[in-house]
Amino acid sequence: MNKKEFSTGTFYLIILVILGVTLLFPIASFLLVAQGPADTLEAERELNRLKVHHELEEAANKTATTTAWVDEKAGIARIPIARAMELELPALAASKPAAGNALPATPAAAPAAPAPAPAGATNAPAATPAPAPAPAPAATNAPAKP
Repeated sequence: MNKKEFSTGTFYLIILVILGVTLLFPIASFLLVAQGPADTLEAERELNRLKVHHELEEAANKTATTTAWVDEKAGIARIPIARAMELELPALAASKPAAGNALPATPAAAPAAPAPAPAGATNAPAATPAPAPAPAPAATNAPAKP
C-alpha cells in the first residue's frame, strides 16, 4: 500500500477548522448574551392568560361549592356537589341495580340484490340452482352421553 503523506497546507487547514469549530460556540454564546433580555410582550401576555385562567377557576369553584338560585321563579336552585351527593346517596343505595339501555341484537344483513343487466345485453346468465339440502345424520343405537 502506498502511504499518502499530508502536505503542510492540508495540516494547517485541519488545524484551522478545528480551531474555528472550537471558537464558534463561545462566540455564539457571547452574541446571544449581548442581545439583552427578550421582548417583554410574551411575558405580559402570559401574565394576562394566567390572570384570566385564575378568574375562571375561581368562578367555577364558586359555582361548584355555593348555594344559589338558578331560576327562582321556576324553583331551580344550585347546591354544592358534596351536598348533592349526600342527598342522593341514600336513594341510590336503596334502589336495585338495573340493566342499562342495552342495544338490541341486530339481525343478519340480507344478501345484496344482483345488479341489473345493462340495457343492451341479451346474453343473461342462467340463474344458479339452490343447493341441495344436507342429508339427515344417520341414527345410531348408542346411548346418548349425559
